[in-house]
This record gives sequence, structure tokens and C-alpha cells, in this order.
Amino acid sequence: MEKRGVEKRGVEKRGAEKRGTEKRGVERRGMERRGRLLTALSAILFLESALLGVGVVVLVVALLTTRPDSVASAIALIVLVAVLAGGLAFVAFNTLRARPWIRGAALTWQLLQIAIAAASFGGLVPRPDIAWLLLIPAVAVIVLLFTKPVMDATTRPSR
Repeated sequence: MEKRGVEKRGVEKRGAEKRGTEKRGVERRGMERRGRLLTALSAILFLESALLGVGVVVLVVALLTTRPDSVASAIALIVLVAVLAGGLAFVAFNTLRARPWIRGAALTWQLLQIAIAAASFGGLVPRPDIAWLLLIPAVAVIVLLFTKPVMDATTRPSR
């Protein structure tokens, strides 16, 4: 009977070692899934989110130092930009986790950013400098979203 107990403990130990190895393999695969392109994509999204955060600060300072035509509209704009900054930061964070849904969220934001850039090229007060600052990262994100490594990393494995 003692021999069975020893064997059982040995089997349990080998099983634990095997599970540990498998777990480390999963971690390595997770690190491999987050490649350089996915990290670059996340970095650009974090940068866009940070710049939206700066925009919130600028809007708050403008609200406090100047008199807007409509305080309610100014506050609504501040809240909208703050929510967008938080949402984009959430997308950027989940990009590092290679969540499949980030592709749609990131693409939607980039298309909106391209629309704003297009309006900035023309419009009542053309600002091509701002248009280029909006357009370049948007195009970069769209290109990164459709690269094979990013697509592979953010695609759910088939069951």
C-alpha cells in the first residue's frame, strides 16, 4: 500500500510539473501574440487618448477663463471629449490584451478622425496642420489593424 501512495505522489508531482509547463507555454504564447505591431497599435491609441485628455484640460481652462456663448454646450463638449478619451484608453488597454473586439472600435474611431481631418483641410477656417496631425495616426492605425500579425493576435481561435 505504501508503494501506491508513493506512486500516487509521484504521479501528482509529475502532473503538477506538466501543468506548470503548460501554463508557462500559455504565457509564452500570450507574449508572442502581443507582437511589436500590436504594441505599436496600442501605443498610437494611447497617444490619441492622452491627446484627447489634453483637449479636456484645454476645454476646462477655456471654460474657466472665457465666457462661452452657451455654458451648457461647453460642459457637454467637455464631458463628450472626456468620455471619448476614456473609451479610447480602454480600447488601447485591451489592444495589449489582444481582444478581438478592439479592431471594430479602433477602426470606427479612426474613421471619425479621418472625417474630422477632411473637414479641417477645408471648412470655414482651414487648418491643414491639424488635419495632417489627425490624418497620419489614423491612417497608421488602420494599416496596423489590417496587418497579418495584428489580425492573427486579435482573432479568436476556432473551437
